[in-house]
Amino acid sequence: MRNSRGFTFIELVLVMVVVAIFSVSVIGSINNAIDRIRLESAADKLTSDLRYARNMATGTAVWYGVTFTTGGGASAYEMAGPGFHLPLIESPAYAATVATPTMNPVGDTYDSDQSVAISCSTSSSTIRYTTDGSTPTTSSPVYSSPISVSGDGTNMTIKARAWRTFWTTSATASETYVISYGGTTTTTTTTTTTTTGTGTTTTTTLPQISSYNVFAAYSTGETIVSDPANLTQPLNVNLSSRYPGVYVSSVSIPGSGGGNSLYFSPAGAPYLSRGGSALTSEAVVTLSNGSATRTVRITPRTGRVYQQ
Repeated sequence: MRNSRGFTFIELVLVMVVVAIFSVSVIGSINNAIDRIRLESAADKLTSDLRYARNMATGTAVWYGVTFTTGGGASAYEMAGPGFHLPLIESPAYAATVATPTMNPVGDTYDSDQSVAISCSTSSSTIRYTTDGSTPTTSSPVYSSPISVSGDGTNMTIKARAWRTFWTTSATASETYVISYGGTTTTTTTTTTTTTGTGTTTTTTLPQISSYNVFAAYSTGETIVSDPANLTQPLNVNLSSRYPGVYVSSVSIPGSGGGNSLYFSPAGAPYLSRGGSALTSEAVVTLSNGSATRTVRITPRTGRVYQQ
């Protein structure tokens, strides 16, 4: 007779360890595959929308453009152009959100007086600010020129929000400036406070390019377009919501002097501004998901949009 026996405890443990290692490896591979698919899908979506903007420009003889904005991680963009007017009252469920204002220089301890400039990458927006630490409201002063922070011992907290008609008001940007003659300068980050119906969330992040807006560039302003797939809603695309983990990590528009705007002429060629200088080399938008990246590129002269 054949002598048979069951697994010993040690053998059973070894089998379980091998199975666990195999499972972790398989799960990791699956997750990596999902991340790659999400990144490729997001790149396909961005490429499609940029081509749509260019096609609309050539098809309607109206300038169209894209503006990439800063704001702590809401990788979203909106299409805009003629003939796609939104209702006078937008539903909060799909209203576009104004980009969070940014301040230059950032809050810090400085050994000399400072002049703080506030900007918002959302066109046609109005910035309101406070210098007493309170949250800006529609009654707060409208920003029009740099704010002076001066005098030894000064400790000033500047907060700013931006408004645009029919858009959701931006999150609050907050920076604190300390003037200490002969003192030292330290590195700080930007604090963004977002208030929703469920409470207030404060996130501290380093400024980064994270969203973009596509628009028709009239001499009198811009017009947001509706989603071609659903004309009752604006074409607002939040990459992070559609493709978890994906965001716009960088934008390079050569010759723009650090700006983040690109325009398509009625002939389809990319420009730095409406009627301004044409691109002399490729513009590159980089999407990231973890350590993986994918670029969407716009060629000079022809405005061809492709991925790499």
